[in-house]
Amino acid sequence: MTTGSRAKPPVLILGGTSEARALAAALEAGDLAVPVTSFAGRTESPAPVPGDHRIGGFGGPEGLAAWLVEHRITALIDATHPFALTIGDNAVTAARTAGIPALRLTRAPWTPEPGDVWIDVGDEGEAGNAVLAQDPPSGTTILVALGAQRLESLYPAVRKREDLRWRVRVVDPPASPYPSQAMTPIIDRGPFNAEAEHFLFEREGVSVVLARNAGGDASVAKIVVARRLGLPVIMIRRPASANPQHACHSVEELEDQLRRLL
Repeated sequence: MTTGSRAKPPVLILGGTSEARALAAALEAGDLAVPVTSFAGRTESPAPVPGDHRIGGFGGPEGLAAWLVEHRITALIDATHPFALTIGDNAVTAARTAGIPALRLTRAPWTPEPGDVWIDVGDEGEAGNAVLAQDPPSGTTILVALGAQRLESLYPAVRKREDLRWRVRVVDPPASPYPSQAMTPIIDRGPFNAEAEHFLFEREGVSVVLARNAGGDASVAKIVVARRLGLPVIMIRRPASANPQHACHSVEELEDQLRRLL
């Protein structure tokens, strides 16, 4: 990672989301700050991002704070996934230690609309139990749109209902086979549009959707299609952070706050 010799102050963006890429592009094109985007390294081929970037962890909040000081970062922007609580809490702690401001850029959560059939749950384990509670007929197809990081909590439900078709959408192929042949990966990267999602639902015969309330536009199409088809969505609500902070829901709002701080 290099920040170059430009006069603009460097800011660190904890990225991996479409919002982070949009923010990096806006900062790179403007005169406010130099964007340096950090990827956790969980995705094999992260989407290109404008400006400088780095890949890999920092070694907890202490390591992150040391990196911020070493590279003379002037502000830390957490633009990670809304469910990435650990890095978000680490960011607040590290920024406080380094003596710089911490900002949050995240998607506004989805809210139910007329026609939605949502089953509200707290985590992946509860989502699996919610599937079992519906007692779906053998052969029912479930679209598992939960990402790859916390699927283990879903495995007990899968083992109990291996007669169901669990279709798991992930960005990268799984590093090892799933513990049940009932689970099949669908390798794909968003953003997804409603037409493509409708085709997927028809092709796979999707009857139930498992989703996290990620919010935003990049992955809302599956919710839209489920609404149109009257399908149940087992929705994992957003977890509460140990370090709650004001969240900006647009790049413009984030830039305004950053401009005041810098």
